[in-house]
Amino acid sequence: ALSDASSYCFGALHYEGANWLTRNGRNIAILEVKSNAGQVIYNNFAVSGQWRRPGAKLASEDGPLRAIEAEFCGEPCNRRNDAEFKLLAEFCECSDASWQSMRATGVLWSKRPLCQSCAGAVQQLLEV
Repeated sequence: ALSDASSYCFGALHYEGANWLTRNGRNIAILEVKSNAGQVIYNNFAVSGQWRRPGAKLASEDGPLRAIEAEFCGEPCNRRNDAEFKLLAEFCECSDASWQSMRATGVLWSKRPLCQSCAGAVQQLLEV
């Protein structure tokens, strides 16, 4: 199953060929999780930012993962609105508590390197 990312414009004024995603100033991430049997359990994308962004919804402050403050442009900020964090939190919420005992493999792709908070969220999932 493929994500529906091609349905969105990601803030660009119009589509500009095969690489129009590279013109987007925000980070974009994709998470796909498959069971050990190869069945897709979760597949979605997200765009960093707080307001009206396509893909995964904002991560809840009281969700299963904990974001930390990390530097952005020299200023500290809460990173729960990062694309990667949104995806990881949504995966946990969609799977209820079953993700804690799940045997699966996930691939997290991000246009930009993971910040300290998003790397920490990945680690939180791995430690369960």
